[in-house]
Amino acid sequence: MRIERLLSSIVTLCSRLTCKLRSIANVVAKQSFMTRFALNNLITLTGSQPLAKMTAKEFMMGYKSQLLTLGNQFMPGWIYFDKLGLIDRMYDFEGDYETVYTGEDDLSLSGLIDTYRGSQDLPQWKGRHCSNVQYASDGTKFKGGVTRNDSLLFFRKSLCRAAPLNSDQHPAVVHYAMVTKGQGVACKPESMAVTDQEALD
Repeated sequence: MRIERLLSSIVTLCSRLTCKLRSIANVVAKQSFMTRFALNNLITLTGSQPLAKMTAKEFMMGYKSQLLTLGNQFMPGWIYFDKLGLIDRMYDFEGDYETVYTGEDDLSLSGLIDTYRGSQDLPQWKGRHCSNVQYASDGTKFKGGVTRNDSLLFFRKSLCRAAPLNSDQHPAVVHYAMVTKGQGVACKPESMAVTDQEALD
């Protein structure tokens, strides 16, 4: 009953469209004036706003956006969904498949990912250090026989890459995600990953 009340209550939430508008602005920042002008007019004509009033259910399960609908109609290969919601996008596994090691040849690799969608690399990244998902874990089981010097990989679709986990403390081996160590991924050259714009087009 409480959850139903929460989902049906009206809340003002920062729209995920804000992130999309910032992402779009970043992509076209180096484009010609005419391209940026056309995009600005499109955003204005669709009435896209950085804040949206919606129910918690709409925020979590999906809501309609004119800008997203246009993207879905004109770029269906890139924007293949027609509504935007936090849980709706996180758990959209349509067309996804993984091949996983069984442990027949090496028991320590059992449960780890070999390929995602038929490839060991994600198409949106340049460089194997960002795109490679081979030997990554989805969090259900990690590599066996881990030592203090081993680096583990953790892959979730919502992360858009396999994140390295490095050991930190003694005497037990404790692994942490580099993205949660204060400075973040972008500040460390060894964890820097640059998106390949051509792969996104």
